[in-house]
Amino acid sequence: MHVALQGCLKARNVPYGLTADTGGHIRYLLELVEAAEAAGVQRQEIVTRAFDDEELGPDYRAGREVISERAAIVRIASRSAAYLAKEDLRPELPSLADGLEAYLRKLPALPDVIHAHYADAGWLAARMKERLGIPYVFTAHSLGRVKQQALRMAQADLALRTRIDIEEEAIGRADRIIVSSKDEAVRQYGMYRSTDRTKIDINPPGCDLEAFKGVSGADVPPRLTQAIERFLDDPAKKPILALSRPVRKKNLAGLLRAFGESERLRAEANLLLFAGTRRDIKKETAENREVLEELLYLTDYYDLWGSVALPKDHQPSDVPYIYQYAASRGGAFCNPAFNEPFGLTLLEAAACGLPVVSTHHGGPRDILSICRHGELVDPFSPEAIAEGLSRLLFDEEHWRGCSEAGKRRSSFYGWKRHVQDYLVSVQTLARPVRKAPVQLRPSDGIVLKGQGVGLAASSAQKWGAPSRTGGAPRLGLSNSPNRTR
Repeated sequence: MHVALQGCLKARNVPYGLTADTGGHIRYLLELVEAAEAAGVQRQEIVTRAFDDEELGPDYRAGREVISERAAIVRIASRSAAYLAKEDLRPELPSLADGLEAYLRKLPALPDVIHAHYADAGWLAARMKERLGIPYVFTAHSLGRVKQQALRMAQADLALRTRIDIEEEAIGRADRIIVSSKDEAVRQYGMYRSTDRTKIDINPPGCDLEAFKGVSGADVPPRLTQAIERFLDDPAKKPILALSRPVRKKNLAGLLRAFGESERLRAEANLLLFAGTRRDIKKETAENREVLEELLYLTDYYDLWGSVALPKDHQPSDVPYIYQYAASRGGAFCNPAFNEPFGLTLLEAAACGLPVVSTHHGGPRDILSICRHGELVDPFSPEAIAEGLSRLLFDEEHWRGCSEAGKRRSSFYGWKRHVQDYLVSVQTLARPVRKAPVQLRPSDGIVLKGQGVGLAASSAQKWGAPSRTGGAPRLGLSNSPNRTR
């Protein structure tokens, strides 16, 4: 069972970037469910929070949405019916916990394991562990202390302090913690007092990159080319592409400053900023609005009109073609985030043969050590960002080597490897079939049900600690229809 409360989560056509919290964790979760089903898992449910927002559409109201014959999204109502940013979810957690518990008690059997995504879901999972004895796996996706450090905040505000407190509990009570990189395991979780390193399993996410490998520059739709080039005085210049939500930690303003302060980049390149999707900037959430307004201000301050493209929207299906537009013109992708827990966009760019310049904070260190398709830079230095971009854009041999390496090496990040390790990690926590208690209280959750696949060593072995099982077991889980996972 997965629990993921943030953003606009739905089975298809997720509007990535529509809100600050509708990001890559949703894509990871949906692809994980699909890959686990392909590996033999028989039943899965994703529990998320229901809301009703006219601006966001009717898809997120309470109820059940089918993903496939063996997977579904279950939306549970909380105290408020409004869409809420992650910073405002804390007051909803008690009512969500009651709702989730009631849902679980109505099931014929409790799930073997809950997988909580982000701290708020970790809080719910800890409550279910208390009340029903269900172990849980925790994936942070991003951490509050890391955000505080990345944004160079001397003191955390109330919302961030609350988040950090919840993270401490979620980390401390988790039975397993799945992280995507060595940096996350050692440096980021090292900031938390409650971290038990023997519980940590480093398992880089799987990525479905087939859609990115199968396109060429000739496949880019004319409407997309026009949507980009209508902003540009000279579309023949080399494109620098950035693609992220308009939130501060992604540091799009830092990239724009680097571009604006580099004479060579201004003269020989264009900057393409796909900063989520927007309708009316004044109606955006406060953080999104502030970031977008700063991008417009900096474009004007550096007088970059005609050299910066800032399209209002794009569809998820456009993304491979956006990368390929830049790759086919000898461009580069830039991820200037202050900290990047993993770096999915770097892999998407790699699969398209688009070299990258990336922050050296977080998961990109691991990705570039494997894919070798670009440059790591200090995101706090506009000069370093500009120099990294110049090294790629204006050295054809270096660009070509990075392009070929990315296409060749990105296949390491496949779902088969990730799911094999993931299912072994989860199955070591599974207990005998437990019937749900008779009493009723409210609830919601995610359910995974299926057969065992065992391959990888346990997280304890990976960290050099004694294995509780004495080896890397092949766990056979029951195929009985009343067993949920």
